Amino acid sequence: MFISHLKLRGKWVAITGIVISLLLIGACAPERNQDLWDGDIITTRHQTAVEGQTLSYTAKAGKLPIRDNETGEVLAHMFFMAYSLDHDQNQSPRPVTFLWNGGPGASSSLVHLLGFGPRRVRRGAPPVDNQGTWLEFTDLVFVDPVGTGYSRPTKAEYGSKFYQTQGDAESVGEFIRIYRNRYETWDAPLFIGGESFGVRRAAGAADVLLRRQIPVDGVILISATLPLGEMSRELKTALMVPTYTAAAFVHKKLASKLQKDMQATLRQAEEWAKTEYAPALAQQDSLSDSQKQTIISQLAKFTGLDTNLVNPITLRINTNRFAKQLLQDRNQVIGLYDSRLVGPLDQRKSSTIRQKIPA
Repeated sequence: MFISHLKLRGKWVAITGIVISLLLIGACAPERNQDLWDGDIITTRHQTAVEGQTLSYTAKAGKLPIRDNETGEVLAHMFFMAYSLDHDQNQSPRPVTFLWNGGPGASSSLVHLLGFGPRRVRRGAPPVDNQGTWLEFTDLVFVDPVGTGYSRPTKAEYGSKFYQTQGDAESVGEFIRIYRNRYETWDAPLFIGGESFGVRRAAGAADVLLRRQIPVDGVILISATLPLGEMSRELKTALMVPTYTAAAFVHKKLASKLQKDMQATLRQAEEWAKTEYAPALAQQDSLSDSQKQTIISQLAKFTGLDTNLVNPITLRINTNRFAKQLLQDRNQVIGLYDSRLVGPLDQRKSSTIRQKIPA
């Protein structure tokens, strides 16, 4: 499932979702040049190159305890990997973004190693510097909720405290509080983000933090959405268009006039989707042939696809079809997790497309 375009620190990101299983292995990190041991936390120093710019950063990996508020007993340990960019301490604090995947049983490896960390793993090849890392504009903390990755309750009977919606959100909110306290990031703008079921976890954790009077500057919902007020099925479908537009813009598949200013183009796509496309979907059975053709032409305009790839009956574009068809002329498929990524298009088996995205 795609999500709509996302803006962070002036950068637009088009993101989609797909479940991929990965092992967290040491080869995913750059070679260490310094190790510092801090209890259960190990700290190393690294560099990565993003669009010709060298980013120097500190990496931390380890576990933090989650305690019973009344007794102080440690109920679980939560594993994390964090990256903070070197910067002038006299400048304003950098934002800190906490990220996790969905569930059940999903660690943060997907958003970490294929998504937004400073290094990205590849199938059958060494990891590479991630040109799409968010470290450029926010420090990052990838969190494994209890029961995923290396995060575990201290006793089996404590599992029931965490393996339920509210307990899951409470523990993640508590982890964020502890992390911010331990590493003195209280003045830093706070963002949280979840993928798939992690979207619900993000909403729950935001509620937990706000109830504890910890302000949250933004919540990032990746590959799933939450019902935010009443919205018709047609409007939900129509609001997929700006996501397709963002992907087409990144890959330079739009008309020249739409390739000049991404934000302006996205505003046009969203306005058309809400005011013309959604109403047309709601009354598609009564539309004339010319009206349908107008909708198809506009949909092709904002998605970068040929008009013959739009279903003439439903006036819709299937997400998987869009991913396969946008760059078909280049024999490539765009990523279902991050539409900036591309992989070779396998014409024989659609099931192999998902496997080839991280290439």
